[in-house]
Formats: sequence, structure tokens, C-alpha cells
Amino acid sequence: MPTAWPTPPAALVPAGSLLDTLGILSCEFDAVLSGVRESVCAELLPALRELEVLSRKVLAAQVELDAAVADAGLRGEHGYATTRTMLADVHRLAPREKMARQDRQEQIATRRSLTGEVLPPRLPATAAALAEGAISAGHVEVIAQVMRSERSLAARQGDAPRRRAKATRWSTPRIRSSDSGTGPTAAGNAPT
Repeated sequence: MPTAWPTPPAALVPAGSLLDTLGILSCEFDAVLSGVRESVCAELLPALRELEVLSRKVLAAQVELDAAVADAGLRGEHGYATTRTMLADVHRLAPREKMARQDRQEQIATRRSLTGEVLPPRLPATAAALAEGAISAGHVEVIAQVMRSERSLAARQGDAPRRRAKATRWSTPRIRSSDSGTGPTAAGNAPT
């Protein structure tokens, strides 16, 4: 049976730790939430935009935290066979969301090599855009899907499309002998 996830006592959490920072952010967010209905009408749309950017930044932090949990090997300590199952249980995720989170983690979280070296995300520009709050989880999903299909297409077709494109780009237009001299010649000169 997986172990419960108790909240650590305040005495065990060092000041300035991740949990301390998240606690402060949570209190600040509670204050924001309680004051939403009292906001002036002119503040609502800009506040909505800012909240969307913040939620995207939170998602980027969540992806990195999920990856850190996976890297730390906490699943075994808590009796889970896979990290995905552990995170789904801890966060009470629906199956679709569980898969989406794992996919986001695989694509935009920093990774570790077998020797422990930190590796960049598979989609670094996408990871940066999410961290800035410029794109949403839906955008990440679509970008990852397109990139997977591009890699799959390239693997199936091999080098042929690239070679054809390169040959087409660098080829010189040619004139058949039946042409009457109008248009460019094989050397690219205008007819006289």
C-alpha cells in the first residue's frame, strides 16, 4: 500500500526552502482570490491576462518538479511501480491528464543523462515559452505532437526528401532543345 503524503511540520522545513516559498505564494494567492469580486471593472481584463500568464508559469514549475520527483526515485520509497502512477495518485489525476503530464515532462523538462549530467529539454524553445507564460499546456501538446510526427516522418522516409529538396534548390533551370529561345538558357542568361 502506498504511503500517505503528510505535510511536514513547520520545524522540519528550512526557511527559504521550496515548501516555504510555495506556502507564501499560496497565502498571496488566497488574498488575490478573496478580492476578485471587489475589483474595479477596469482591472478585470488585465488581471485575467496576468493570472493566465501566472498559471502557465506554475505549469512550467510543476513540470520541473514532477521531473525532479522522478529523478529522485521517490516512487520506490513510497511503494509505487512507476512515477506516473505515483503522481497520478498524489494529485488525483484523471487518466488523460496523467498521460498529458507525463508527455509534457518528457518534452519540456530538463533531463539527466546516465552519468547524472543535466541535459536540456527535448523542446527547449517550447519549455522557455511556457516558463515565460507565453503558451499554454494545449500549445505544448500540439507542438510536441507535431514534432513527434515530423521525427516519425523523417525516420520513415530517411534522407530522401532532404536530398530532393537540396537538389531542387541548387539546380539550374534548363531549356529543352525544342524551346524557341524565350526564357533563360541553361547558363541563366536572357535570350538575345
